Amino acid sequence: MNAFIVGRPYQLFNSINLILSKKIEGDLFLYDEYENAKTDYEAVCQAGVFHNVFYVKKFNNTNEGFAKKFCGRLRNVLKPVEYLNDIIIGFYKSEEDFIYEEIYSSGETPVVIALRCINQKIRFNVVEDGLATYDKDGILGGYLSVMNTISRRILSFKWKPVSIHKVFLYRPDMVEEGYQYPTEKLEFSISPDTVEIYQKVFHYINDKYNRKFIVLSEKTDALDMKNKDFKSFVIKALHDANINLDDVCYRLHPAEDRSLYIDVEINVEYPEEMWEILCGDYIMDETVLITTVSTAAFSPKKLYDKEPYVIFLYDALGLYGKQKENIDDLVKGLMDVYRNKDKIKIPQNAEEVVRVLTKLKES
Repeated sequence: MNAFIVGRPYQLFNSINLILSKKIEGDLFLYDEYENAKTDYEAVCQAGVFHNVFYVKKFNNTNEGFAKKFCGRLRNVLKPVEYLNDIIIGFYKSEEDFIYEEIYSSGETPVVIALRCINQKIRFNVVEDGLATYDKDGILGGYLSVMNTISRRILSFKWKPVSIHKVFLYRPDMVEEGYQYPTEKLEFSISPDTVEIYQKVFHYINDKYNRKFIVLSEKTDALDMKNKDFKSFVIKALHDANINLDDVCYRLHPAEDRSLYIDVEINVEYPEEMWEILCGDYIMDETVLITTVSTAAFSPKKLYDKEPYVIFLYDALGLYGKQKENIDDLVKGLMDVYRNKDKIKIPQNAEEVVRVLTKLKES
């Protein structure tokens, strides 16, 4: 039996694709970490894709001091069965129930740590979770905090370093040069046999996406960028290019604060439908995607071999340092697989953004 660890809709989508395409069986651990997590939990239970579906309490210790975080990690590593039974809502399992052959996750989350401490022979697989999964340095970077690094050294007799068995990607040909992990292609196709499952789990119909311009918003807090006000920058550029806002759909990131968009003069769509499925019906080669560097902009090509125009704003907003180097490499990877490479736009400043938008408006 296998364990799938999920904390976002995209991770759930990819885990279901992996089960359907590779004929893998397993249990799902779904974190209560996004707005519609409970709804997705109930839908997945009804769909019958996984053997068992476990709803996991939201993991949030951001405001805790180092000592309290370390005590939590001690329990996570030294008493993993007790820890898992505490965070799983509505179930109790024995140690034998937590012994899995393989884990499928985007990274080394607390559930992954606990399962690896219960069975140190378990194989750890990474499932695509955005651009970081294609980055030779960033694949597990999000979990290498100072607290985790120190804890791992102290608890090394029990908490062993991660060894990645495989990385499942939609486009293994897009990984960065020097990528050292074994990869396997992650397939996706909607067929008569699978469409009912996707319909049960995901919302996928919204005609408001049937527009020429789609803005893919994202949280910019963690980006090393001189101008982090993506919303104001984009709306001003659309105005300056004299684009009819009725031709624009502005899709929020799942983690964004919706209250910040109450008074904006643009069609704002909350991410209730699964973007990766919407792309099949609403994204065409004539569509224009506007983003800083959202993973969502890569999906039409990765999943459907469609080539919409993509305007990446990370240079215009002043991304710098190592992050810019990594993003340049990833965008180059997308450009390399585009047949029409001119459809990838990377304007350098606000004036150039307006020129690109104006030209595309008239095309």
